Amino acid sequence: MVSKKSAVWFAVVIFILCNFILTCSPERDNPYDINSPNKKQSQIIGRVMTKVGNPIKSAQVSLIFQNIGKTIIVSSDSNGNYDLRYYYDIEQGDSAQISVTKSNYADYLQIIKIGINQFDTFNFLLNALPQFSAESITSQYEQLRPFPGDIFSVTFSVHVIDADGPGDIDSIVVSVPSLYYSIALNYDYNNNYKRTIQAEYLPGANLENLIGKDCYFIVYSKPDQQTISAPYQLTRIIYNVPEQVYPVEDTVSNNFNCVWSYFNAYFPFTYEVEVFYLSEINPVPISVFDTTGIVSSDTSIFVHKYLANGRYLWQVSLKDNFGNIGKSNRILFYIRP
Repeated sequence: MVSKKSAVWFAVVIFILCNFILTCSPERDNPYDINSPNKKQSQIIGRVMTKVGNPIKSAQVSLIFQNIGKTIIVSSDSNGNYDLRYYYDIEQGDSAQISVTKSNYADYLQIIKIGINQFDTFNFLLNALPQFSAESITSQYEQLRPFPGDIFSVTFSVHVIDADGPGDIDSIVVSVPSLYYSIALNYDYNNNYKRTIQAEYLPGANLENLIGKDCYFIVYSKPDQQTISAPYQLTRIIYNVPEQVYPVEDTVSNNFNCVWSYFNAYFPFTYEVEVFYLSEINPVPISVFDTTGIVSSDTSIFVHKYLANGRYLWQVSLKDNFGNIGKSNRILFYIRP
């Protein structure tokens, strides 16, 4: 049986031993211990911005140690700032790759020097990639009888925005690789680029050659950047249009109807009717009335606009849900009191 005096001495010894263990500082020679005086931590800071100086949030900044197959990744904040820290080891070598990536921007890659307790600042300007929208490839057929005859053409159209500004765009082209054909588009308005080509200037001088062929919109931007859209195809060519019934070289007064024959097609479509004024001194017809979205079951439209006496032309067109168009001939008529 242990005496009371022995138990007291045992407790005192245990207390002293525990206090000694707790007050001793462990050796801190582990370089991954943030409290170690021998730590080998280095730091890289900087900003990620657009070419015009706007901050880029959530850009991914990666430090790639190829020698050991290790990567450290951080993201930029709302002001474009990033803070990347790493522990240096001699096995990592004396250089690494730093890459900056962000969706809708060109990737950036640079080789940098690395080392122990090193502090560096690297700012990055990312090149914004052009963004496509409203891409379309549509056919147009128009009766021009008796002269010059039926005309077929194709229109390439695309809306392009570059966050670095329109001055960053060198050119926009349409490419049809299977036909070894490409052509530059013209600036239209409001970041729209467009061009209409008549069939005789296409490969084989035939619009049908485009049917089913992959066409790509390509933006060439600065510096030496090429951005390619998804493939698009011409879906349809409209070869027939309804026959115009009234007025056909008739004389009418205001408040009249344009009438055409019933037209049947295997695809959905709507009508458009347009009226043109023929001036005695200007040979170019001037559009004075236009209405769209007429349902396919209709065969007439009331021209409700007051028109002055004189010579006029009218035309009926049909458009499918892809934007392909077929236009009738322009028929002459007169308005008199």
